[in-house]
Amino acid sequence: MYQDLKRNVWWPNMKTEIAEFVARCMVCQQVKIEHQKPA
Repeated sequence: MYQDLKRNVWWPNMKTEIAEFVARCMVCQQVKIEHQKPA
């Protein structure tokens, strides 16, 4: 998510805020790569 956003926007503490948001986001946690079934 950070890599996508930093192409267009930036703000102080951006990386930390995005990491905290993703850590609290239930959908983000459900789609993490380690929760995906192998193809």
